[in-house]
Amino acid sequence: MFLPKDGRPFFWFRDVAWNLFQRLNREETERYLENRSLKGFNAIQAVAFNGSGEKNAYGSEALLENNAGRPNVTAGNDFLKPGEYDYWDHIDWVADLAAKKGLYVAVVPVRGSSVKTKTLNLGNIETYARGWPRGIRTNQMCFRSAEGTSAAISALKSGKSWALC
Repeated sequence: MFLPKDGRPFFWFRDVAWNLFQRLNREETERYLENRSLKGFNAIQAVAFNGSGEKNAYGSEALLENNAGRPNVTAGNDFLKPGEYDYWDHIDWVADLAAKKGLYVAVVPVRGSSVKTKTLNLGNIETYARGWPRGIRTNQMCFRSAEGTSAAISALKSGKSWALC
């Protein structure tokens, strides 16, 4: 069971689309979410950031200088204006569209492979984990295992492998 902000519990019937934010453009996302909604799903689980060099279907990079502490966030979020619609705007757009279709989006903030490549490290993990990357704009999106942030930081400091998921 999942307890959303309105306090009414519901059964979490989700589909997993790990690379939804990276691989699908708006048209493909619209079709996918409509299909899932028609099939009775009420949540979609996807990962926000897979690792080094991550780009979305529009070629927008997730990070500046491959640093998880420096998300590539642009001014504005207008899809039709070149240079405004960034990687993170696309995630917001997907979450907003999902909400219109009655779907929650469960976001796994990052995959553990980012630690192995040192894209996520002691110098930037707290910035990424606590400031991802500009906040959530919709009530229909949640972080999966957000409580794992402190554990992940402790594990990284001790040299252990971990993942926020």
